[in-house]
Order: sequence, then C-alpha cells, then structure tokens
Amino acid sequence: MWLSTALLLMLTAIGGLSGAERAQVQAPEADASAEYQAPDTISVTISVSESGEFSYSRNPIKARRGDVIQWSCDSGNWSIQVEGLRDEQAQTIQRGQTPFGENVRSTQANRGVAKGLAVAGNATFGTYKYSVTVEVDGNELTDDPEIIIGPRG
Repeated sequence: MWLSTALLLMLTAIGGLSGAERAQVQAPEADASAEYQAPDTISVTISVSESGEFSYSRNPIKARRGDVIQWSCDSGNWSIQVEGLRDEQAQTIQRGQTPFGENVRSTQANRGVAKGLAVAGNATFGTYKYSVTVEVDGNELTDDPEIIIGPRG
C-alpha cells in the first residue's frame, strides 16, 4: 500500500496523472490500534534494614517486553540472579528461563550505583523468581522477590 501510494504521489508530482486521478490520491489512514507505546524504565530501590530485612520500592516488579528494569541499593554492594520462570500448575521453577534474553541472568553493582537490564522483546509472559544478594558489613544477605512480565495494554 505504501509503495503504490508513493508511486501515485510521484506520478502526480511529475504530471503523469489527470486531475480526476490526482483527486483520488490520498495518504493512508493511521491504524489507531497499532499505536506505539514507548518502553518504560522501572526503577527499583533495594533496602536492607539493620535487622537484615529486605524491602523494595516495587515487589513484585511488573514489566512489559522492551521495558528496562533498573535496580539500585544504598545498603551495600548488590547483585541479582534470575532463577527461572514459575510454572503455576506444577508449582515449580523452570530453571534457565529469563526475561532478559538468552544467557542474560544476572547483574551486579556497587553500593549506590544503579544498573538495569532490558526485558527481551520475546520474553515469555509470566512470573519469574530472582534472588537479590546484598553485602552488608561483610555479610551476604539474600532475598527472593518476583518479576511479572505481561503484555502491553
């Protein structure tokens, strides 16, 4: 459709169409259902209390394909490791499944540094378990929050 419209417009510009034919040349209508939605950057702040309790600015994290999830932690050096996709029926974790693309399962950063991972365009919808490890006063503390990948809507 675009090629034929472009050809018609070109012919109109060089005078190759009659007045009646020129009146029929129209730009294609935009498809309102195909409206583009820009990816979001989802900021997640990890905190660890003095008693070792974890808290998050978002838990579970709800994201869509293309979004960037960006973690930060002021409590200590931190890392995340995706454990897998939760199989609700079997009540198991499908190890190796990651929403971030093939072979992207982890990231880490120093205290106060934000770091993000982009959700793959072909990520399987569902709930992913991941572990968070924070080093506080020489001790590694671990927690297991969730990421939910759903459709754009």
